[in-house]
Amino acid sequence: MKTTLKLLFTVLILSSINFAQTNQKNNISHEKIEELKNIKLIEYLKIDEEASIKLIARKNQHNKNILKLISEKDSLLEAARNLMSNKTANIAKINDQILNIDLLIVKERLNYFNSLSDILNNEKILKYLLFEKDFKMEIRKMMKKRAGKE
Repeated sequence: MKTTLKLLFTVLILSSINFAQTNQKNNISHEKIEELKNIKLIEYLKIDEEASIKLIARKNQHNKNILKLISEKDSLLEAARNLMSNKTANIAKINDQILNIDLLIVKERLNYFNSLSDILNNEKILKYLLFEKDFKMEIRKMMKKRAGKE
């Protein structure tokens, strides 16, 4: 019981730090979902407190890296939208830049999961991947259900 409370407290602290760094209003619900995801992931994987702390810290850094890449891609897409009317714009170069960021996102994800081998064994990494898919489906169902009520 004490270990579980310590774990939850640690997760909340790490989430609070992450939340404080992202002070955007629209991220509030995203932060709560991420916090819930972390707690459910740790429970699902049945890992100890030390491994949980390492996993969440690494996961938070991975999420920051992904968000940075997505932000870069969004900026490029907006710039591309503005350049569409410009016939002299090098559209092929813009396409390459956007697709290269997609590739970087995939590489970041691959590097992240490969880096977990010192925390999780292969079976737990696979369980993590399955958990992510299941959690996304659960959130989608909840959002559809909620949208139907409003």
